[in-house]
Amino acid sequence: MPSKTKKKIQISEHVWNELNEIKSPDESYDELITDMIREHNRSELQKKMEKAERADKEELVSLDEL
Repeated sequence: MPSKTKKKIQISEHVWNELNEIKSPDESYDELITDMIREHNRSELQKKMEKAERADKEELVSLDEL
């Protein structure tokens, strides 16, 4: 496992409470945030794939239209 450099980030008490609700008891905040970043990246990739799929469909022409 790579060494971890400790960093501090400022968040509101409201956000901290929300994170605490999401986090499982045996999960660290580092693990929670890592999972949230991974999920965000997957979501962004899914959006890009859907956009590309829509663009492909818009460019296709039915053989009947030719």
